[in-house]
Parts: sequence; C-alpha cells; structure tokens
Amino acid sequence: MIWLAICAAGMAAAAWPAGRVSEKNAKVVSKILAILVFVFHLLETVFRIWEGTFGIGMLPLHVCAIAAYGCVIFEWLPNVPAEAALFFPCLPGDIAAVLFPDWTDYPPFSALSILGFLGHLSIACYIIFKIGRGEIFPRRKLVIFSVLFLAVYAACMIPFNRHFGTNYGFLQIPAPGSPLESIEKITGGGISYLAGYALLVLACMAVWYAAWIIIKRNRSRQDGT
Repeated sequence: MIWLAICAAGMAAAAWPAGRVSEKNAKVVSKILAILVFVFHLLETVFRIWEGTFGIGMLPLHVCAIAAYGCVIFEWLPNVPAEAALFFPCLPGDIAAVLFPDWTDYPPFSALSILGFLGHLSIACYIIFKIGRGEIFPRRKLVIFSVLFLAVYAACMIPFNRHFGTNYGFLQIPAPGSPLESIEKITGGGISYLAGYALLVLACMAVWYAAWIIIKRNRSRQDGT
C-alpha cells in the first residue's frame, strides 16, 4: 500500500506540471524522465546478474521492459508506432504491473522491489508527462498501430514461451492476483485462456481509447477550440 501511494503521488507529480512548464523546461524534464526509465531498467538487470537470478526469463521481452526502450526511442526519435505502443498497451500495462506486481516474493523495500516499483513508476511518469504535453495523444491513427503491436508481440512471444518455458506477457501463466487468474479459471487455460486474454485486452483498449478521446474533446470545448 505504501508503494501504491508513492506511485500514485509520482504519477500525479508528472501530470501536474506537464501543461504548465515552458517548452524549454519541458524538453529537459522529458529527457531526464527518459534517462531515468533506462537507468532503472539497466540497474535491475545488473542487480539480477549480480545476484545470479538473470536468465532467459529475464530478457527485456515483457511489455514493460519494451516500454523502457520505447520511451528512449520516442524521446530521441519520435514516431507514430512508438507513440501508439506507449499509449497502449505500455501505459495501462505498466499501471497493471504496479497494481499486480510479480516480484512480491521479495521484501517490499529490498533492492529488487525498489527497482521494480521505481522502474515502472518512471515509465508511467514519462508517458503521462508526454500525454500532458500533447506529444502523445489518442486518435484513430494510433489504434491501428496499437493492434499491430499487440498482434506481432503475441505472435512472437507465444511460440517463444512454449519453446523456452518462459512467461513473457503472461501468455502462459497469469500474473498472481491479476484478473488473468479469473480468465484462466473460467477458460481452463490453453487456447481458451489466450482467447479470453485477447478479449480482455481488446475491451481494455476500447475503454482506454474512448476515455481519453472523451477527455480530449471536453478539454477542447472548454478551451473553445
């Protein structure tokens, strides 16, 4: 609960100044956040190598790990595919990872817990700041790229997981305590689990895009634009 409060405060702190700072300062803040994302991800990898827990299941192939690189790419090479992936599924997936962390076997303030929460928080802060600045914003064009990202990711990770016995994207086993556990119980696992998983992701995507588009329209009306 302490970590959830810290993460909520951090996201609010990233959202509040987004539309209030100057263009020059915004660029500085944005670059600092992108660097922090990469540093936290790198530190976690280095720590796992040091303690001997790094293996094929720890490669940067989870959506949040991909988001860490996506933030850096988008910061220095902004493009629509990266924007779409960061908006969905990276941001909602990152928030879900904070709500349903899979590193709870470690003490709450151990090195890996700290790096896990701060790493995911930095990703959320970067994307939220970019949304607040209007550099990432929902529109129909992004939907296509978000769907393509999800399709390519699933097409690559499902056979990879089965061959190497990994669980990237939780496409094999649901994250502990997450809604995916309910889907597995209902479907019984296997192809049915993946189908239920896909339906949940698409439903979340529809709600996510719709909510932000409504917010965007309301802001435009209030601004008289």
